[in-house]
Amino acid sequence: MPENDDTPKMPSGIGGSSDYIIHRRVILTPKHVQTGKTRHTVGTWSADEGLVRGAELPSPDELVIAQLPPAQGYYLLYLDSSGNEITDTYHDSLEDALHQAKWEFNIELDEWRPPR
Repeated sequence: MPENDDTPKMPSGIGGSSDYIIHRRVILTPKHVQTGKTRHTVGTWSADEGLVRGAELPSPDELVIAQLPPAQGYYLLYLDSSGNEITDTYHDSLEDALHQAKWEFNIELDEWRPPR
């Protein structure tokens, strides 16, 4: 995607000056009930046990599909009511990210909005 000064961005939280390039967003409403097909949890690494799953993460208030150049894939970002990232999932294509959101929250294609 060509980038210019008008491309909507948000900080990646990874550090440095990397910004996500935003492609789509949707505010979740009461009709977007989590399907229960996935669980996002806090994870820690233990030398003895490997990945240890902790508490379940809170439900997001908004979903954003974005890219983090130079990566070609897409991130589905789960944001809280203040716009802070709770977690994310990585997808090889925009279509895969849209499918994940539908699978988790029953979000239809026409509900997504362009970046603001």
